[in-house]
Amino acid sequence: MPTARAPRTLVAPLEELARLLDVAGLHIAPLTRYDRQHGHIVIGYQGLRAHRQDLRALIDAMPELLRVIEQAALVDQLQDESASHERVRIGRDLHDSAIQPYLGLKYAVECVAMRIPAENPARAEVDALAELVNAEVASLRELISGLRTGARGGDNALVPAVRRQARRFALLFGIEVEVECPESLPSSRALAGALFHLLNETLNNVRKHTQARHVRIALHGEDGAVTLRVVDDSGSVTGRAAPAFHPHSLHERVAELGGSLTISRRDGLDTELLFRIPT
Repeated sequence: MPTARAPRTLVAPLEELARLLDVAGLHIAPLTRYDRQHGHIVIGYQGLRAHRQDLRALIDAMPELLRVIEQAALVDQLQDESASHERVRIGRDLHDSAIQPYLGLKYAVECVAMRIPAENPARAEVDALAELVNAEVASLRELISGLRTGARGGDNALVPAVRRQARRFALLFGIEVEVECPESLPSSRALAGALFHLLNETLNNVRKHTQARHVRIALHGEDGAVTLRVVDDSGSVTGRAAPAFHPHSLHERVAELGGSLTISRRDGLDTELLFRIPT
């Protein structure tokens, strides 16, 4: 069985790979079938030397191994195509069952607004309600568009959702919200949903339990994690720090996600919540 040492330029990378895999040695075998090479298989072994007969058997099995790899890739492709078709079907059903009622509500609210004189104080509230309904319709359309195009996890769902929620919160409760985040922060739908829920609960706590007039939200991705920072100005508004609180539900949700939550007082007054969730 022909063997050869690795080129000198590959020695250091291969030694690093062996340490990473926690093996004593490596053997690189060509992945061939019908005398055509398709790549290589890297085999790690614990002993100082590999048994030549074992290596010979592995090399002889390469054509069959390549067939198994190709079949597994084909199964993955079929599963992706099936999931894509299912997402398109769900998107079509959602368009019929979810968006249509919202559209009816949108038209009804806009019709009511048109009947209220501009100088009537109720007109501003109805206009705000119409804007909120329009935002929900836009959100649903965005979701359904992603389903129809087969968009998978790892999309940029979180950033626009946070921006929309900040606008809604400010509109409904009169608390100014500032958002600092990148234009794009790809994440899985599950992670985006979890972070969005944490943000919602935090904003509701600010609304219910403080006299804040301004909230700052900072969202960033760094070192394999997403950080969400929420700071309210309730301490600055009242001139004293808000009473200490321990949001058990937030701590529990963060722990389930394998993350951390740190609560601190900026300048001894304003409250800051810092979530760090691994991606």
